[in-house]
Amino acid sequence: MTEWEALSIKLEQTVWKSKAISIAFTVLALLDQKGMSKQELAIKMNVKPQFVSRIVKGKANLTLETLVKLEQALGTAIIEVVDPTETISCHSQNLFNLDWKNRFSSANSAETSPVTTVSADTDASLFSIKAA
Repeated sequence: MTEWEALSIKLEQTVWKSKAISIAFTVLALLDQKGMSKQELAIKMNVKPQFVSRIVKGKANLTLETLVKLEQALGTAIIEVVDPTETISCHSQNLFNLDWKNRFSSANSAETSPVTTVSADTDASLFSIKAA
């Protein structure tokens, strides 16, 4: 494995761990707000208490099924799915930072393309985490 591949794997792990920690903070805040214990949450989710402990420590790599169980047990949404049209637009812009003027207009005619440059913030996410 090259150093680039190793760094790429670390970055991917860092991204999901960061989101897992954000979910953990949200779950802890909701438990506190509702006066619910981790044991009660485990019972409502039909999972072992150790798994809930991993969730609130930000160490669980949650599936969609588990996220839904978590949301149902807490009675609130934790993950917000972005509108597909916004996701496609945002995701495409993240993949491509295109200079449209240079690509699609001739050197003599700037008026053939009203757009000069399209760029986007590469940190945009496909989902957001709801604050408690």
